[in-house]
Amino acid sequence: MTLSIADRVAKIRQGIAEAQSDPFDLFGARMTIHEAFGGMGMDTNYIAKLFLPDRAPIESKHLDMLDQVALMFDRYPVEAERNPTGFCEIVRMIVG
Repeated sequence: MTLSIADRVAKIRQGIAEAQSDPFDLFGARMTIHEAFGGMGMDTNYIAKLFLPDRAPIESKHLDMLDQVALMFDRYPVEAERNPTGFCEIVRMIVG
């Protein structure tokens, strides 16, 4: 089953909340990225590497980038469906 953009945004925001409560759960954060971005035709490992540190803890800058992705997906859903990897790379360049 393919997730809608709204469902993907909700998963990203849920993952942000979980990472805020446990910044050392890098595995959980990576799984959230796989769930949120899976099925969009993109390499979810690449996306996890863009937005998450190699080692815990997850810092606020990482969560800010994910929040910006959620905001962009929410605001531009059609474009997000067309080029989700490009969206993520743009956020990384701007915020990161």
